[in-house]
Amino acid sequence: WTNGYQTLPVHAQPPVTYKFPSINPEKRTTYEIVHVFKEGVEGAVSDDKCVTNDTNRFFQHFKNYFAYDDGSAENGYGITSMGAKFAYKFVLNTSDTLTAVQIYFNQALGGSNASPFHLTVWNDHGGMPGSIIYQQMNQDVIFPDKINHFALYQLDQPLVVNSTIYIGWEQTDETNLNVGFDRNTDARGKMFYNTGLVWQESFLKGSVMLRPVFGAIDNDMLDITELRQARLACKIYPNPASTVLHIEMPAENQNHDNYYVDISNMLGQKILHIAYTSSMIDIQHLDKGCYVLNIYNKDRSKFYTSKLVVQ
Repeated sequence: WTNGYQTLPVHAQPPVTYKFPSINPEKRTTYEIVHVFKEGVEGAVSDDKCVTNDTNRFFQHFKNYFAYDDGSAENGYGITSMGAKFAYKFVLNTSDTLTAVQIYFNQALGGSNASPFHLTVWNDHGGMPGSIIYQQMNQDVIFPDKINHFALYQLDQPLVVNSTIYIGWEQTDETNLNVGFDRNTDARGKMFYNTGLVWQESFLKGSVMLRPVFGAIDNDMLDITELRQARLACKIYPNPASTVLHIEMPAENQNHDNYYVDISNMLGQKILHIAYTSSMIDIQHLDKGCYVLNIYNKDRSKFYTSKLVVQ
């Protein structure tokens, strides 16, 4: 024996001989694991001196998604760089069909992290994210109405995958998306980020709250899709443009006092920030090249994003 409960073998590493039975992959199963701590002499009447606080319970869920996190966000995770990428490593023992991705977003003040992103899947290249095998463009950040409730992003086309894949996002601007970050479960070695040309392994201890979903989607997951933010049905022209950009707003969104226009370069630097007061925007001062145009209201519950080419 050694001093302290955490290093005492019967407490720190209790013998477990139970084997989980075969599980029907079409069903969801949960097991309750109970560990009782008894302080005292075994067999004596007083062998358990603290019956009111002697039990540790853990629920092991076998469902249709992979999760490194424990379902609770202690912090937020984000990258402040235009075009930055985050990739999460998942290893499959057999081929399966990826049908959706769950992500939990912490809600920032005024919805300031509600910036569209590209949902992305990569293959493996030597232990790092490789080539893109699936990408769903311009996904809205969804804020559920309860804390630690995940938003569901269904794939437009189910994707058959096997072996090692990476799932994450590519940013459309420099906004920190503030994805939930669980500090209690360490997934280092599985989290990668890229702010330029090279993938790097994350040094942060914890796990990003992103979960790939395989096969049929449960009804309780579908409830959250109705919370998706509204994308403005704007039209911009001409594109490419050189001197003036025309913005055509939907008739129901003609309240100019509530909308703003941002133009950023491909490094994430904001070049233009103005209130939307006119359908014509002067861009003749912009250098030739590619930009990202964002139109949004004050609380960022409605927005539009597009690539802009100045020539």
